[in-house]
Amino acid sequence: MQAIRDETQTALLESRQEMAYSLQTLKDERTGSFIQSQEKTSSQLDRIGEGVENLSGQIKMAIEEISSLDDKIRGGLNEVREELGAMIRFSYADLEKRFAALEARVKALEKRVLP
Repeated sequence: MQAIRDETQTALLESRQEMAYSLQTLKDERTGSFIQSQEKTSSQLDRIGEGVENLSGQIKMAIEEISSLDDKIRGGLNEVREELGAMIRFSYADLEKRFAALEARVKALEKRVLP
């Protein structure tokens, strides 16, 4: 009986040791996988961060270009406004001269026709 008990305890001890070894191996593998996963995730996050920084720089450049174009457009519109204003003033001045000339003719005709 004692021999069977000793064999059983020895077998149980060996089984426990094998299970402990297997569990430790699994734990080590998971830890390694977890560390690799973290490193991979960290690397991907770094690349995403670089992409975001690059995109941010491109957005800033686009904003600067848009601002520059906005300034040019405003300048062009101001030039057009000034030219149109000058044309309208010239047109009114020309009309005023013609109107004054017509009024003078009407007065001259009235003097001839009406005594």
